[in-house]
Order: sequence, then structure tokens, then C-alpha cells
Amino acid sequence: MITRALADANVLYSRTVRDWLILIQQESAERIYTLCWTEDILAEVIYHLRRDNPTADGGVITRLHDRIADALESGRITDFRIDGSFPGSDPNDQHVHAAAVAGKVSYLITADGGFRSSGVDLDDLPYEVHSPAVSW
Repeated sequence: MITRALADANVLYSRTVRDWLILIQQESAERIYTLCWTEDILAEVIYHLRRDNPTADGGVITRLHDRIADALESGRITDFRIDGSFPGSDPNDQHVHAAAVAGKVSYLITADGGFRSSGVDLDDLPYEVHSPAVSW
């Protein structure tokens, strides 16, 4: 079974990290993981890209969206239920947790400190939380 890893928006926002994660997935001789995502996560990436690049042409943003979606199509998580089971205090992290659970991922890759603070016992989560060296 191929390992599944969910990339949070703050990870996919970083061009360097995003490109490496996609490249490793696509170029590995034996597919070592499937990088997962949701429309919510991708919408958050696009929102922040637009905020940080207010004069970028619409086609630039659209092409980036489409490239990410195309490269990661096999890992798209389309249905998840936010059921209040996320033990963290940030309500904006609930959709990421719900997608990780529904997508049966082994790993969540996030730079969000909310998964490592606010009383979240990482051992109680059904996935491992890993953080790349990126900043939002």
C-alpha cells in the first residue's frame, strides 16, 4: 500500500517545498507516497498567493491552480466531515484534520504550529504530524 501524506496550504504555498514534494512523488522509481490535498486547502493556497501578488495576471494564478490540481489529482480528498474531533483550539484547523482522517493519511505535512501546541497530544491523532522548514 502506498503511503498517503496530506499537504497543508502553508506547505503547498512554498514553491520550493511544493515542487520538491511533487517532483519526488512523480520521479521516484517506485511511487513512495501519494501527496493528498483538498479543494479547501488549494483554495487557501490560491487566496494567499493572490494576497501576496495583487497585480499578478489571472492566468498566472489559474495556471498554478491547474498545475497543482493536475499533478496531485490521484491524491484529491473530496469528502470529509468536520465532526468536532479535532483536539486543537484553532477552528480553522478542523478541515485539515477532518480531511486527514477521511483520507486515511499516514502523515500530515504542515507548518501550522496549532498542531504542535494548544494541548494537542500528537499521539492521539491517527496520523503523524511533520513540519518542513517553511514560514507562512
